[in-house]
Amino acid sequence: MTHNEDEEEILENIEDMMPEDFLDLLSATPPSELIAKYSRAELAVAAEGAAELFYSDEETDKKKYARLLDLTTRLAKSKEKTNGINLANSFYCLASYSYRQKEYEEAADLALKAVTTRLASGSEIAESSALHDYFLLVNALCWSKQFAEAEKQAGEWLALSNKLHKEGDTYNSEIHLLRARIYEELNRIADAEDEFVNAIELHEAAKSKNSADAKAAYNAFGEFLKRRGRDSEAEEFINRAKAIKVK
Repeated sequence: MTHNEDEEEILENIEDMMPEDFLDLLSATPPSELIAKYSRAELAVAAEGAAELFYSDEETDKKKYARLLDLTTRLAKSKEKTNGINLANSFYCLASYSYRQKEYEEAADLALKAVTTRLASGSEIAESSALHDYFLLVNALCWSKQFAEAEKQAGEWLALSNKLHKEGDTYNSEIHLLRARIYEELNRIADAEDEFVNAIELHEAAKSKNSADAKAAYNAFGEFLKRRGRDSEAEEFINRAKAIKVK
């Protein structure tokens, strides 16, 4: 087999490369060169597979991380929208890695790229998948103390969740609890209390009970009331939390 034939075979199979091998290739080859050689679709698939190594924390080489982020960002800026889900997954995995490293501002930036790339992909599963992106995004924004932006993104997360989740589902309770904490940080105490109440009402109205989440919601509201000096009210909700037996 000639050198040219070897190269053609590699070009045809890059999306089937082992993630570790692709990271080694990326580490040795500038992203611009890879984009010039391979199709965007193949690179998007390979990038997603490589990013999963960072998600599972099997690969911590910062140079490889930087190269993979560069490649994913370049591919996402393309006018071609195919393989947007692959690229969104890559951003999400890299954001999760940054979050675990406590690099919260970078994690928030990458999680936002995951959201926007996913929702622009045209995929039928984009909206439901974006809920995971929003969870990471809002939490990263809170840890980086960007509470005004966290409020904005939590509002968009809630709007999307309302579109997707049926009445009686308790998923939104988690969003309301995060919004409550955001409002408390912004010193919007009345709004925070409303959000705690919304979270609890969802659990009380739910057809299918999630005892662990309900317990957490009651306890969180009780602790909030204690911080406000409303001890008798706080005790009521903390006792209700204690009474819930988690299976």
